[in-house]
Amino acid sequence: MPANPELVQRVKKALVEEFGPLARIELTDGYHDHIYSLVIADHFAGLMEYQRQDLVWEALRKHLTDGEIVKVALTLAFSPQEPEARHALEEFGLAS
Repeated sequence: MPANPELVQRVKKALVEEFGPLARIELTDGYHDHIYSLVIADHFAGLMEYQRQDLVWEALRKHLTDGEIVKVALTLAFSPQEPEARHALEEFGLAS
């Protein structure tokens, strides 16, 4: 079952507002009606993985209800310079 398109747009808007228009934000359907997110932004350079996750979840909490947040099942956050960012894009089927 695909994720609610309106919720997908709200998640994207929340992440763009937090990390800026230059961040690469990719959302895809996850298990059942959940959303998987990939955020690649300069904001994450030099941060530990848990710090990145905290930033993403804080952004979502600012803009979404608890009922909406539980539909976001996975978040990945990388800086553009990390090799893992390219690997994540490949896993999302978005690498060119």
